[in-house]
Amino acid sequence: MRQNGHDTLASDLVTVFEAANDTTRELYVGVTSLFIDAVIRSHYRRPPREIAHWAREHRISYRCVEYALPRDAASEFVKNYTQSTAVKGWKTVGAHA
Repeated sequence: MRQNGHDTLASDLVTVFEAANDTTRELYVGVTSLFIDAVIRSHYRRPPREIAHWAREHRISYRCVEYALPRDAASEFVKNYTQSTAVKGWKTVGAHA
């Protein structure tokens, strides 16, 4: 695959996802090479410390916000995404690339 004039291997591509907790009004943005179903299972078993306080009874939804992003562009994308999608009354508790 060629992107921006460079060869990019599928293993160098990542997905940026967002987890939204409607109960606590918090967002978590992360980067993964896994399918979103695997991310959800992983978060239920062992959540990142920033969202470890989220409980199973909370209303939590996950969505992919960018697919097939080159790994080296992920950090800048996450930074810009979290700044551009800030919602009044919501808190971003983690944004990791």
